Amino acid sequence: MIKFIACDMDGTLVDDKKEIDKSVFSTIEYLNEKNVLFCAASGRQYNSLKTIFGEYGKNMVFISENGSYVVYDNKQIYASFMDKELWQYIVLKCTEHGGMGIILCCKDYIYTTDPETVDMLSNPKFGYNVRLVDSLIDIDDDILKVSILDDNPYSGRVKKFLETNFKDKTDIAVSGFNCIDIMKKGVSKGKAVREILENMGIAKDEAAVFGDNFNDLEMFDEVYYSFAMKNAVDEIKERANFVTSHTNNECGVVKEIEKFIEKGVI
Repeated sequence: MIKFIACDMDGTLVDDKKEIDKSVFSTIEYLNEKNVLFCAASGRQYNSLKTIFGEYGKNMVFISENGSYVVYDNKQIYASFMDKELWQYIVLKCTEHGGMGIILCCKDYIYTTDPETVDMLSNPKFGYNVRLVDSLIDIDDDILKVSILDDNPYSGRVKKFLETNFKDKTDIAVSGFNCIDIMKKGVSKGKAVREILENMGIAKDEAAVFGDNFNDLEMFDEVYYSFAMKNAVDEIKERANFVTSHTNNECGVVKEIEKFIEKGVI
């Protein structure tokens, strides 16, 4: 029987218009009735996830900031902060290199020096708490991750620079919003899923995950029912045990959960 379902957001549960179909919320209600724990696993800020799910989120697990901040039942169960010297070094090196939008992500806020980024992420579709600052290097807050905005994160140009300079001390993952996220070494959505399953005594074959991007790959390794979205690139599909029959624009996740229900495993 399926006891746990973790789902990526952008490109997976969220369609290309950055909207979530109403069927998702009715599905979450059904899963709650069946004591199946539903988890939103995303590179997004916790406040963004909490805003999106509203009242439906009260029984959910939220894996936010690519696994660096985890909340369940409105309580923090895990947070992994970067050393100040490390994130300041990353900010300085990226600033010197130029051509990159830099964002600092914390539990309650994200910080940027770019007004356009504030306008974009403050949009109700995203629901971020954003603060515009004059300088990132002087931020007095606990940093979960550094995000680099890149118009084409798959081209490898910026990612190669980041890996060359920071890979030995951090984990780097392509995420949503054309972002490349830099976290403390060992942090990922997959690690968060693994710890949740271990703490709750849920076996790999009692859990399912859905994802479409490279920051979802570690989650695939932690469960048997690993689903790549139909709209994912081939490299992602090759790493999953299953591929959804429908895309994120066709409620692909909901349709696979409905198949679980029809088979009697939920």
